[in-house]
Amino acid sequence: MRSWRRSVVTGLMAFVLAGAIAPAAEAAPAAPQREVAAPAAPQREVAAPAATYGPYRIMNDNSNQCLVVRGTAQWAPVVQTPCGYYRDQYWYFIVRPETNPSGPRYLLQNANSGKCLVVQGRALEAPASQVTCNSAYLDQVWWMSGSPQIGRYTSLANAYSYHCLLVRGFVVGQRATQTTCNPGYIDQAWILLRD
Repeated sequence: MRSWRRSVVTGLMAFVLAGAIAPAAEAAPAAPQREVAAPAAPQREVAAPAATYGPYRIMNDNSNQCLVVRGTAQWAPVVQTPCGYYRDQYWYFIVRPETNPSGPRYLLQNANSGKCLVVQGRALEAPASQVTCNSAYLDQVWWMSGSPQIGRYTSLANAYSYHCLLVRGFVVGQRATQTTCNPGYIDQAWILLRD
């Protein structure tokens, strides 16, 4: 009798223990998480950037020296110096949106200072300087025939004064000025250099 009870109790315990340690039913795998994209930012219309040529060095045909402006100061003078590979001798030609019968118009922006070539007023021999670029001011706007091209002779005429940029003589540090345009004078002729 005892052995029968013992067998029943042992069997029941084995059954209970088996159920207790039986592996739990495997949980269903979680659904994969999807990344939720952040709502798109409202689109703003951005004006297309102005077309830009360069940077070029601008060499005077008479002196074989290049236009330079030293430093970043407002109204720093634009002078000629022997052509080198210094950033302050390089200029960007930033296309203005409108043209005129004389050809496309440009701001001439110095690659070092980020400021633009200007000659104020209409007086002959008015000096060239650099100022903060603002295409609303015509005294910062220049035109040349056709697009800027390396190795091509051109004159640079001011859109406000209708005078041409020149450097007189061969003296290093001679300031650029404006005078009546005359294609026969090589001190008004400029050549664009890239390298």
